[in-house]
Amino acid sequence: MTVWFTSDPHWGHEFVAKTRGFVWAQEHDDWLFDVYSSFFAPDDVVWWLGDLAMKNHGSAIEMCLASGADSKHHLIAGNHDPVHPMHRNAH
Repeated sequence: MTVWFTSDPHWGHEFVAKTRGFVWAQEHDDWLFDVYSSFFAPDDVVWWLGDLAMKNHGSAIEMCLASGADSKHHLIAGNHDPVHPMHRNAH
């Protein structure tokens, strides 16, 4: 079992994708998914340390879970995540 810590994937975020050298967010997301999937093993524990996406958070969570389908996942919300306490309707 390995414990992984990662943050700021920003799934589906065009601006972040371009700053990371990709033309489109989908290209960025595909690459990111492949990288995560190549590391996460079934008994691993993955800590996502915030900023999964700017929008489409349900899809972002699905991508996180699918990248390590049999791993155990934890999310610490970041300021771009709608459940972060800094947002008025975080509850």
